Amino acid sequence: MTLPALVVVHGGGLAADSWELTVEEIHRSAPKSTVLARDLPGRRNRPGELREMTIGDFVDSLVCHIESAGLVDIVIVVIRWEV
Repeated sequence: MTLPALVVVHGGGLAADSWELTVEEIHRSAPKSTVLARDLPGRRNRPGELREMTIGDFVDSLVCHIESAGLVDIVIVVIRWEV
């Protein structure tokens, strides 16, 4: 049985590297697992003015990453950050 790919999404004040330790542990536990962690617009080297971005912009970006990676069977994991 093939596991679905994990698509991990960082929270608002974070970037994709916030998942680094988690992704390493997943690969240690399940080496054949596919994990996709990408920066959303406005983070690191991704263009995007955060004050003008909408949820739709972030969703479109995530869908583009998923399609570009050729992923079909996925589970999306999101960090929910509360202060």
